[in-house]
Amino acid sequence: MNRSVPQDGSTRGHDLGVTMAKARLACSSLVWLAMICGFQWLALQPSLAQPPANSADLSDFNNGVGLYRQSRWGDAVESFRQFIKANPQSPRVPESQIYIGLALINQQNYVEARSVLREFLKNFPENSNVAQARYRVAECSFLLNDFPAAKQELQSYLEKYPQDALAPRALAYLGDVQLQLKDPQAAITTFEEARKRFPAGALADDIEYGLAQAYSAAGKTVEGQKLLDAIAARQNHPHAADALLLLGNQASTAKDYPVAIRQFELLAERYPQSPLAETAFTNRGYALFQTGQFDAAATQFEKLAAQLEKTSSAWTPQQKQQAASYLYWQGLSQKNGNQLEAALGTFAKSFDLAGGSPIAEGVLYQQALTARQLGQTQKGEALALQLVEKWPQSDSADDALLMVIDLSLDRQDAAKTQSLIAQFRKSFPESSLKWHVRLLEGRRDLEEGTRTSNVEALQRAQVAFEETLQGATSIELKDQARYFSGLVLQLQGKLPEARETIAPLVTQINPQSVRPEIIESLVIEMSALFSLGDFEASAAVAGKYLSMFPQATQRRRAYALQGLAFAKAQQWARAEEVIKQFEAEFPGDPAVAAALMDQAEVAESAKQWPVALADFEKLKRLAMGTTNEPFAWRGTGWSRFRLGDYKLAAEEFGQLSTKFPQHPLQAEAMYYEGESWLLAKETEKALKVFQQAFDRFTPKETAGPKEELKAPVLFGYRSGLMIARTLEQTGRLEQADQAYETLLKKFPKAEVFDQLLNEWALINYEAGRFEQADKIFARLVAECPQSPLADNAKLSLAESDLIQGEFTRARKSLEELLQSDQADVSVKERALYQLVVLAIEQQRWDDVKKLGGQFVATYPESPQKLQVAVALAESQLATDLSVETATALLPQLDTLRDTIRIARKQGEIEDWHGRPWVLWAEARLRHRNYEGLTDAAEELDGWQPPGPARWQIREVLGRAYKQQAKFDEARAAFQIVTKDPQSQQTELAAKAQFLLAETYFLQENWKQAFLEYQKVYSNYAFPEWQAAGLLQAAKCDEQRSQWKEAIATYERLLREFPKVSYAAEAKERLEAARKRN
Repeated sequence: MNRSVPQDGSTRGHDLGVTMAKARLACSSLVWLAMICGFQWLALQPSLAQPPANSADLSDFNNGVGLYRQSRWGDAVESFRQFIKANPQSPRVPESQIYIGLALINQQNYVEARSVLREFLKNFPENSNVAQARYRVAECSFLLNDFPAAKQELQSYLEKYPQDALAPRALAYLGDVQLQLKDPQAAITTFEEARKRFPAGALADDIEYGLAQAYSAAGKTVEGQKLLDAIAARQNHPHAADALLLLGNQASTAKDYPVAIRQFELLAERYPQSPLAETAFTNRGYALFQTGQFDAAATQFEKLAAQLEKTSSAWTPQQKQQAASYLYWQGLSQKNGNQLEAALGTFAKSFDLAGGSPIAEGVLYQQALTARQLGQTQKGEALALQLVEKWPQSDSADDALLMVIDLSLDRQDAAKTQSLIAQFRKSFPESSLKWHVRLLEGRRDLEEGTRTSNVEALQRAQVAFEETLQGATSIELKDQARYFSGLVLQLQGKLPEARETIAPLVTQINPQSVRPEIIESLVIEMSALFSLGDFEASAAVAGKYLSMFPQATQRRRAYALQGLAFAKAQQWARAEEVIKQFEAEFPGDPAVAAALMDQAEVAESAKQWPVALADFEKLKRLAMGTTNEPFAWRGTGWSRFRLGDYKLAAEEFGQLSTKFPQHPLQAEAMYYEGESWLLAKETEKALKVFQQAFDRFTPKETAGPKEELKAPVLFGYRSGLMIARTLEQTGRLEQADQAYETLLKKFPKAEVFDQLLNEWALINYEAGRFEQADKIFARLVAECPQSPLADNAKLSLAESDLIQGEFTRARKSLEELLQSDQADVSVKERALYQLVVLAIEQQRWDDVKKLGGQFVATYPESPQKLQVAVALAESQLATDLSVETATALLPQLDTLRDTIRIARKQGEIEDWHGRPWVLWAEARLRHRNYEGLTDAAEELDGWQPPGPARWQIREVLGRAYKQQAKFDEARAAFQIVTKDPQSQQTELAAKAQFLLAETYFLQENWKQAFLEYQKVYSNYAFPEWQAAGLLQAAKCDEQRSQWKEAIATYERLLREFPKVSYAAEAKERLEAARKRN
């Protein structure tokens, strides 16, 4: 019986048993040799049966006949040949050739016999023995396994001599030949013809058995089974044992091993002396092996080996090899029955007997496999390498080297693995295992790529797996390649491709699946779905894996992933249930705590603080005494912090610091303890903890670059910053200054050093501590000149100069900012705006036009564009006094006023908003159109809070009344300016007072005019207006002929204000007054 591939995970089996075909041929040959020996005279003419002739020329012939009758075949052949040589023309030559052919057949020298007989047929085609010669030629071809020739020769014989005495035998031979040529239907026809023609012949039983064989070979199972059963039932049938053996073999082929076992047992019981009994026991052992009855199979082969060992002293080489074969199968059965130690010993005995025989390499291979299974990897590797070295071309050599390559992977010896792979490719370029090697090569690259994050190694692995998938013919190997390819794609982040690759594995999964690559493909599937964000699907796949395969190797990962998927899907109750199941199956396993921590962190990320708190509290128990316990405390502290339970949060963080004083989390814990106390309004506790963290976790000396960005220094640094900010927020500004100074001194190379300076400066600026703010801004500019905040600092310093009246320095700084390539857009915009404001303040109207135009063009969307537009309008009025310009500006000023009215309704209030009303009034006044001036002034009176334009427009209104000689109304308008507390000391008030005095002068009320002019001099500190007041007061003295007083007033003007524009007129009038005095 052809045995099947051993079910032990090896790549190939080794056909060391006696096959059914060989057993059948052996039986058939015995039958036909008996025919030859028993019927050697049947077809010869009577002359051959007569006594030898006495004539001298026939002596060799007669001698040959005698020797033939004594079965001395060789001597007979020699005598007949001598006769033919001496008498080539003798009529006895044809008979001599026939005798030679028959003698050679009896010597089993079928090649020479066939040649002799064919020569006879050629030379003597009319001889009376031609029929027998034709039959014997066909018989020789059959016995030489030259079945095509035998078929043609037998058919030719039967066609020419259908009634010949040897015809029954020829028909039997022909049927057997047709079976050998795999033409069972023709064999059936032949055997049925033989049964019909010779139903009671001597060969009837042989023909019946041949027909049974033909039915079976033709697939006519019922007919064949029936006939074989009938033969087996006749225990005296010459082929009963053959029938039982064939029935057993057919049952084995159909994998009906129980029936096969029973047939083999019947054969051994009924025919214990049959030469087929040993074959039956042997095949019974194979059938037991195939049914998984490994102990019984081992016992069977052990008995066979023991029986054979009884004659070991007289063993032939074939018997020794058979004993080795029995031991081999005994060992194989023990190995598959998990009796590995016993199997290893049995294989060793088998190998000792096998010597250099063909079975030796197979035994050695199984011995190596068994050693590997026992964990004796070095021994297994040594045995496998011994096989490769001793039988490099054997069937198992490539298997053995493949095993060595696989073992080298376990040792993670990449160089050794590559060397072995190169050896395999060189030694076995056409091996069917080349794809197994390619798969292992891919696994090596996969291991390297995973361990070292080597992208190129992963790419090489992927190529190897794809090539294996395309090139391999084994479904199992293809599935393994598909699994590993999917794994690589997953690691490469190609998740849809990974799922597509393993889809054929996933779809065939069922509870009966046993192959790891199929079962574990679910792990890739659930992982890919998770990474793709399909959390519910991922959880479902994990659930399938856990429910179907209770013994699967990655159940921990499946539990962890399922719980995490439910958490990501915010199915918190289901996530909690997974953890319960996980813990129940793996109590005390660190993987449970790790999975719970992952879930807790998801809840934390989702800001599901009650869930996170519950998870972290549970984690305290599960992770107690492990590296995850500190993280559990941190998690509970952070969750309470986010829930607003700041006091308990502070206590949790404090516990973490106390319980784990050397843990890397301590710095973080102390910092958040301080934050928690701060939010719990326990400021002093917070400051204390922050100070402790700052002292402990900052360098003793100055910190290096970016040192503050890494824990634990990060939290010391942040604690120092919180000290400074907390002191500022609690109003302790001087202490805050000191805290900022300490922090910056400790971290002079902090990445945000400039930002800290800016923050510190702004704190002082907003607190009105401008001098301190300017010092810090100046430090920012000096120490961080390349900082993007340096320009803001420069701008702030320039604006401080503006406030302090340092216009020249302010203007220089602002212009530098405007030209700087480093200044950002907002700084340049603000600098240009301030330059416009400064130009207005200094009444540099041409600069106002230039700078204002630049501003509007560059920053058309600026919030200051409206104010700049007002400034541009004012510069036009100031530089062009024509009525035409004034008239042309009125529509623009109306538009500006409408825009401002809308803005004020929307809550935008600015001091300059009233300026367009003043300019509008000036423009109306310029072309003496007084309509609407009073309404404009009253509109500004209604604004809250009142702005400077309220008094400015009253001054314009006063001038309008003055132009109309409405002096009382003019004076009333001027007095609003001079008497209002917010404007009475301004230059505008000085001007209004002067104009008020002018109304009296125009009315020639010299005394009152004199008094009002004197108020300009006495009440205001604006030299131009004071000098103008004195000049006009002296003129009033002249009108009253008070020349002495006039002289004194002119002299005062020239003495106190020698550089004013009025000094020249004062000198002239002084000289004239002196002459009149």
